[in-house]
Amino acid sequence: MIRKIHPSEIEETVTLWYTASVKAHDFIPAEYWEAHKTEMATTYLPNSDTFVFIENNTIGGFISMVDSFLAAIFVAVDQQGKGIGKQLIDFVKQEQSVIELKVYKKNAPSIHFYQKQGFTLVEESLEIGTGEIECLMQWQHQMQ
Repeated sequence: MIRKIHPSEIEETVTLWYTASVKAHDFIPAEYWEAHKTEMATTYLPNSDTFVFIENNTIGGFISMVDSFLAAIFVAVDQQGKGIGKQLIDFVKQEQSVIELKVYKKNAPSIHFYQKQGFTLVEESLEIGTGEIECLMQWQHQMQ
C-alpha cells in the first residue's frame, strides 16, 4: 500500500534513507549522509509531498516530491529488487505530466532504473556539496 507519510514515521523513514543512501552512494563518505539526517527529518521530509510504501506494517520505501521534482526515492536495502521503486514512481506519475530528478552519475544502477521507468538524461552538472557529477533526468507523460 502507498500512502502519505505520517509524522510519527519520519524517524523510521530517515533511518531507511540513511541506510539506502550509504549503500547506493559508496563513492561518498557515510559521514556526509550522517551529517544530513537532522535536516532530512526536520526540513526535507516535512516540506515535501512524501509517500511511503507499507507492507506488513513496515516502511519498505518512500518517495518525496516537491512540485514536479522527485526529490527522493529510496527503498529499504532488504527490499530492493522487488518492484517497490517502480510502484512508487508509477504512483507519482499518475499526478504529474513531467517529473524531473537528479541522480549521481556514479550511481549507475539508479540511472538504469530511471531509464527503465522512461526517464531521459537532460544534462550533467557538478554538485558542490559532494564534488560529484549529477545527472538531471526527466520523464514526460506520453499522450496515447
